[in-house]
Amino acid sequence: MWQAIFKSIEDARIRSVAVALLLLGFTYASTFPYQSIIGINQLGLSEAQMGLLIFAVGLTGMIGNLLFGHFSDFASNRKTAILFTLGTGALGFGIFALFPSLTTFLICLLLVMPISGSTYSQLFAVVRAITAEHGPREAASINSAIRAFYALSWILVPGLVGFFIATRKNVSDSFAVAALAFALCLAFYATFGPSGGRSEASGRGGLVGLREAFALIFEGRVFKRVMALSFIQGPHPLNAALLPLLITSLPHGSTADVGILAGVVAALEIPFMLLAAALNRQWHTWVLVAVGGLSHITYLLYLGTVSSVHALYVLAALNAVGASVLLTLHMSYVQELLPERPGLATSLLSIISLVSRGLAAVVFAAIGLAYAYAGAAVAMALLVLGGCAAIVMLDFKGGARRRFTA
Repeated sequence: MWQAIFKSIEDARIRSVAVALLLLGFTYASTFPYQSIIGINQLGLSEAQMGLLIFAVGLTGMIGNLLFGHFSDFASNRKTAILFTLGTGALGFGIFALFPSLTTFLICLLLVMPISGSTYSQLFAVVRAITAEHGPREAASINSAIRAFYALSWILVPGLVGFFIATRKNVSDSFAVAALAFALCLAFYATFGPSGGRSEASGRGGLVGLREAFALIFEGRVFKRVMALSFIQGPHPLNAALLPLLITSLPHGSTADVGILAGVVAALEIPFMLLAAALNRQWHTWVLVAVGGLSHITYLLYLGTVSSVHALYVLAALNAVGASVLLTLHMSYVQELLPERPGLATSLLSIISLVSRGLAAVVFAAIGLAYAYAGAAVAMALLVLGGCAAIVMLDFKGGARRRFTA
């Protein structure tokens, strides 16, 4: 388990990326839990308008990630793009914190976040470029270990920021915390961050190759696997919407349990991420992806039967297993689909995120309203099972030596 950590620690370039990811995690851990509160309670958006805005944010984020991912693959120095995205985040989030209004809120979410949000995938593209000399399993193992650094910020930051804005009585201050974190990450990466580019790369080919990039995305072997991962990832957004409602509907359940349980799951994710890093040296990534999906299936089936908050704490481990695989190995999996295009490959996660959010929304609205929470959980479990079956059928062909070549 510790070998991947030592590999990342002994390389100063990967250490720098790990610290940058930790700082980057502060930006979204401090704002994501409070976006709906700001939009609805502070700025007067309706629930339907907020839901449409969240979908629009996912759509613009996907487009931004794909474009930045594509063009960064043609840059000899990926660091420039990363500094630009971090600077955009510091400026955009800071403007809303200073001048909170519906206009600046929309600008921040629809224009700034698609740019600043691509920092995450670009940092992992840098890691992929650095570990290119290693085998795919070792590179995936290092990815998993590095992802744990990002998870650290989600354990305590939402609660600490919640306490901060409670004393200030201004939810918009969460964006001030994010702007400061962006600025710190910018200063750190400007000083210590590696370039992560290719010496032979040329920006002249970026625009010419844009059509080719989209052709690669919709190529059968890539697109089928992206859709399969989208089905497997569906429980993540569904759980985010379903769990708080389920907790507060149970006897003795409260909003305090929502935050505590989120922290428990985040804390459990880290050792499971490191375990996944260790197992990835012996098992193929697609096998672990399927195992993570099966873990989420088990979690969802039990979720529909719980009758007490205590049972949810028991299920936290199953949730953490599925989430840790989802948050680490899905990235390694898509990077192996396009090994020569780490920026574009990593940005495929934004497509998976958008599709999985759409699936979760449909299941929650169509099934949940008719059959309550248990029905929504079972329906999503069936979709995840279909995704796992698709991954196994696509990647088991050719035996243990299969390397996504057909």
